[in-house]
Amino acid sequence: MYLLKPYLYLFLLFCAISVGIKAQKKELLIIHTNDVHSQIEPTATDDTQPDMGGTLRRQVVIDSLRNTGKAVLLIDAGDAVQGTPYFTTYHGKAEIALMNRLKYDFITPGNHEFDNGTASLATMYKDATPVIVNCNYDVSNTPLKRYFTPGVIKEIGGWKVGITGVGVALKTSVDPEKVTGIICRDAIVSATRTADSLKRCGAEIVVLLSHLGIEGDKELARKSCGIDIIAGGHSHTLLPTPIPVINKQQDTVWIGQTGKRGLYVGVIECKGDTRRGYTIDLSSRYDNRIDSVTAALIDSYRIPMQKTTGEVIGNALKPMTVGRPQSPLSNFTADVLVQQARKEGIPCDFGLINIGAIRCDIARGAVTKGDILSCYPFDNYICHISLPGREVKRLFRIIASRGGEGISREVELTLSPDRKIKRLAIGGKKIKPRRIYHITTIDFTANGGDEMTPLTRHRKRIDTKTRLCDLMTAAFGETTIREGGVSASTDRRIIYK
Repeated sequence: MYLLKPYLYLFLLFCAISVGIKAQKKELLIIHTNDVHSQIEPTATDDTQPDMGGTLRRQVVIDSLRNTGKAVLLIDAGDAVQGTPYFTTYHGKAEIALMNRLKYDFITPGNHEFDNGTASLATMYKDATPVIVNCNYDVSNTPLKRYFTPGVIKEIGGWKVGITGVGVALKTSVDPEKVTGIICRDAIVSATRTADSLKRCGAEIVVLLSHLGIEGDKELARKSCGIDIIAGGHSHTLLPTPIPVINKQQDTVWIGQTGKRGLYVGVIECKGDTRRGYTIDLSSRYDNRIDSVTAALIDSYRIPMQKTTGEVIGNALKPMTVGRPQSPLSNFTADVLVQQARKEGIPCDFGLINIGAIRCDIARGAVTKGDILSCYPFDNYICHISLPGREVKRLFRIIASRGGEGISREVELTLSPDRKIKRLAIGGKKIKPRRIYHITTIDFTANGGDEMTPLTRHRKRIDTKTRLCDLMTAAFGETTIREGGVSASTDRRIIYK
C-alpha cells in the first residue's frame, strides 16, 4: 500500500509529459557508463593497455556519436565517484561539473555516492543538470528528497522512452550511519511497478539504470515485466556486447555494462524492433580531438589538487596489486594492521581488511600521496575487536564464501573449489570456540559491512582516531626507509586446494 500514492502521482506525471508526441523515425543511440569511480584522467590498466580512459576521451566518443545526427541518450549507472583524489579533495564537485559538461541526461546513484552521507550527496547533486532517477530508495526523510525522481518519460528519436533506476541494498555496502533515513525497497518489485506505470503512460521502451551488479541484473530481468534495456553497474563487468535475458512475459531484456574506471563506453542502438550494442575502448587515439574547454575545467581541479597529492612518500619494489583470494597489497595492508595494534600495546591475533576498502593497484616505482588516496579513499578508522572463537569461525565462513579478503600472515586458510573451508588455523593452531580472539580491522567491517556481521557480536571494541589512509601512508614511508621499498608476497594465507 505504501507504493499507491507515489505511483499514482507518477502515473499522472508521466501522462502529462507524454501528451502530444508526433510520429517520427524511431532511431536512438543509448550511450551508457558505470563505475567510473572519479577516474577523470587516463589510467593504466595493464602492460598491454597502459593508457586508457579519461573524461576527455569519453567526450570525444560521445560528441562523435552525437555528430552522426542520430538521437542520443547519455546515461550513467552509478559509482561515478570515489576512487581518486578528485573525490577525496572535492567531494563530487569535479565529477558533477564534468557530467554537466558532457551533457548527461540521466544518472542513478551507486552505493559509493553515499560514502560521505546524505547531506554531502545532496550538496553534490545541487548543481547537477542530469535527472537523478531511482525507484527503490525512499529518501523522503533525508536531504536528498528534492533531487530524486522515481521515473521519467522522455521523447527522443521518435521514441517515448521511460527511464528509471534501482540500487543495491545500502546497509551492507555503505556505513549504516551514512544512509540514516533511507528505506531500501525491493529492487525487482519497485522496478516492475515503475515500468508498468511508465508503459501505461505511453512509454514504448523502458530503460533501467541499475546498480545491482550483473547477477542482480540477470535476476531482475528474468523476474520482471516491462523493462526493455538494463544499463548496469556495481559488479565492474565488461560486456563487449549486451546480453539477452528472457523475462516473465517471454520478452527479451538487453543488459549492458562497461567494466570500471571509465575505460570503455557502451552503446545500445534502438532502430525499430532491432537492438544492437557494442563497447568502445577509450585509448590515446582520441587525444588529437580533445575539447580545450573541458581540459581547462579539469585543470582547474587538477592543478590545485596536485600540490599535495604529487608528493612522493615511498617506493614499491614490485607491482602491488589487489584482488581475491589474496594479493600483495591486501596482504601488506592486513599485516600493517597487526603491526599497528602491537605498537599500541593491544593484543592482536590477526588483521582483516575487506578487499573493497582497497580501490586500486599501486604500480612499481615511486609512490605518491595521491596513489595512497586512490587506494584507500574511504574515511575508515582502525578498530580493535575481541571476538569469541565460534564467531571467528562464522566470520571465516563468510570470508570463504566471498572468495577471500585481506588477512594477515598469522592466518592459514585452505578452501575447496566451491569456497568451503578445508583447513583454518590462526598462529598455527585450530580455532577454539570459547577462546577470545583479538582482531584489528576498520570500522566499516566492524559495523558489519561487506557481510562481516559476526564482528558486530564482539565482546569488546576499541575505536581509534587513526585513519587507514594515514596509517598506510606512514607504512609505505617507513618500510621504504627501512627496506628500500615495499614488496609484499602472496604466501599460503589463503589457498584453494
